[in-house]
Parts: sequence; C-alpha cells; structure tokens
Amino acid sequence: MPQRRQVFADLPPELALNDNPEISLSKEDSRHLHQVLRLKPGNALIVVSRTTGQLYQAVIVQSNIKKVTVKILRAAANKPACGRVGTLAFALSKGPKNDLVCEKACELGAQRIIFWQAARSVVRLEPAKREGAARLRRWLRIAEAAAKQSGRNSVPQVLLLRNSQELLAVLRDSYSPKDICLCCSLSSSAVPINKLERPPGLAHLLVGPEGDLTAQEEETFIKYGFQLVSLGPFILRSETAAIAALGLIQGLWGNVQT
Repeated sequence: MPQRRQVFADLPPELALNDNPEISLSKEDSRHLHQVLRLKPGNALIVVSRTTGQLYQAVIVQSNIKKVTVKILRAAANKPACGRVGTLAFALSKGPKNDLVCEKACELGAQRIIFWQAARSVVRLEPAKREGAARLRRWLRIAEAAAKQSGRNSVPQVLLLRNSQELLAVLRDSYSPKDICLCCSLSSSAVPINKLERPPGLAHLLVGPEGDLTAQEEETFIKYGFQLVSLGPFILRSETAAIAALGLIQGLWGNVQT
C-alpha cells in the first residue's frame, strides 16, 4: 500500500468546497514535498485542518521549491484515534533526548507533551526567555512532523514548564475522574504497569530525570494521586523509560473510545 502523504494547514472552520478552493502550503511543507518527496502536479495529498482536525482529499496543482499549491477536492473519511496517554510529563534532559521523546511520544499517540524542570534536571530553561522559546518552537516542529509521518489528524500540545507546581496546576485543569495518573519509579512499592486495570479515561504519565525524582517530589505526586509504576527489573535511561511506558500503555489499553 502506498504511503499516505499528509500535511497540516490553517483552514477556516467552515471550508466551502463547492468551488474546490486552492491553498498554498507553508514554505517548509513546500520544500519538503517538492525537494524531498519529489511530488508533482497531479499527485494526491491529504490536507488536515489544524483547527478542526478534518481531513480533506486534495491534488497538487503547482509545485516548486518555494511554493506548493493544492486544490481541495472533498472531505475525507475522518475517524480520529484518541491515544490512551493524555499527558506525557518528561523531566528536561541533556542533549537530543528531549527531541527524541517528543517525536516518539507523538508517534505513540500522546495528546499532550510537557517538558518540565525537576529538581535534579541538569538542563534549566526559562519558557519566556530566548533559549526556552526557541526550544519550544523546535519541539512543536518535531511534533507536527511526527504527526504527519504517523498519520495523526492532530498535533499534540507541547508545553515547557518551570517546576512541578506548574505541572500539577496544568493537570488539575484537564484531569477527569475517569483518568489515571502514573509515575515511573524505581521504588520497591511500584506496581508493574501490566498489573493495573485499564482506566475508562486517559492515563497521565510522568517520567523523572536521570537522577530520579527527589523523595519530596515523589511524595508530592503521590499526594496528588499518582500511582508509582514499574517498567521491569532494569534501570532505564529516562528517554527509554518514557518510550517504553508509552508503548506499554498504548499496547495494553489501546485508544480511548470517542
């Protein structure tokens, strides 16, 4: 089966299809489609609305390295899959680990990715300052590219938070009584994920830094309602733990019914 070519675009919520409107794609998408994928006029494409998640069948009418223009033909069948992990909260790490986790979390269906600064995080970023803002823009680009590659009809929200207090405040605003909160832990009291019952709602997953959470942080998360969970007998790097936990949760419990 040929790979589905998909791009995201800023489309009006109520798109008039009677006249088969033409739209120009972003410079980044245009370069990728023309130079990397070598698509030409006449090639089919799926365009996804960033605002609604609606899929549209389209065809390329103009293609060069600076601009690709497509004609919207019709609305496509739209069956959104809602991944089981509502939030992945990943403690900031060094080097390319954050980029890797952002990409794989998107591919594994996470609806929201939060990078936060744990007490033992080596990397310190201020969201309002230049480096923090630049890193966040990079993660948003990575998330959108991963969403296109994996055939998602939505790009996960990506946030950068300064501490656990901000993290818990965000979770309080989106938590449902049907949800479950899980914290990866090396504690002897941690329960293997595969021993837990599937929640009716979402799973919110927290992964600490390489040096693990402090006792105070772990206590705070337990008071909030997090359950300590184990990924097995081996000590994993933080990025490995995040990807393994996402895969386990999605594999064991599947998508949330919408």
